[in-house]
Amino acid sequence: MSEQVNKVAYFFDSIANQYAQKYGKTNILTEYFFQQRLQAAIEGIDIRGKKILDIGAGTGPLYDVLKLQNLDFEYFACDISQNMKAQSNIAADKYHIGQAFEINWSDTTFDYVFVLGVNTYMTQTDWNKTLDFIHQRLSPNGNAVISFTNEHSVDIKIRRFFNRFNFIWNKKNAIAQSFDFQTFDYQQFVNQNTRFVAKKTFWLNQTLSGINRIVPKMSIRLGHFLLQQFKNNSTILEKCSSDFLLVFEKKS
Repeated sequence: MSEQVNKVAYFFDSIANQYAQKYGKTNILTEYFFQQRLQAAIEGIDIRGKKILDIGAGTGPLYDVLKLQNLDFEYFACDISQNMKAQSNIAADKYHIGQAFEINWSDTTFDYVFVLGVNTYMTQTDWNKTLDFIHQRLSPNGNAVISFTNEHSVDIKIRRFFNRFNFIWNKKNAIAQSFDFQTFDYQQFVNQNTRFVAKKTFWLNQTLSGINRIVPKMSIRLGHFLLQQFKNNSTILEKCSSDFLLVFEKKS
């Protein structure tokens, strides 16, 4: 594995036991973002009889919420953290440890591929390989559901500024770690990825680093207000949202 992968795997291995609490109701900021992203990811999808791949499955929150629908589906997962797998309810024989493009399920194609909160920690090379893998393994008319850290948000600019002084951040947060993280330009990504057609866009997490820690509840209420007020204005939402989520269909 590369140095980046080793660092990321070590970090998530170290927090795996507490990961569910990290996004629980005791931390209203991360719970707000986590649930917002999760609900956007599954909005309007039909999983009945489908094959699903979760890249960066972690402790399996997506699997757990889909299981609540009491429908038959086949679920595959991968993650680079062995300890995160150990904390999940996903069948061990369908949970690969490593990168998606290393998966050896050679005869399997997927109706849905989810990549939620993962590509931020990939190198550009590994992300390109992952996109190639998704295109190869996505069934005709299959959908890829992918979230991205937003390059042009005010939030990421604040985070980058304060990351220079990362001693002030809680070391249990990924942003305080020594590994690199990448951000994405919405228009550039949509326009350059000609193998996929973007069907839906969701702007996520309309809160600002720093302010949201001082007045978290007010920050969340402001986020809801901004989302409703400017839901048809992508220019403003792009500035206000730390992340975005895209639903892609594979081109025939």
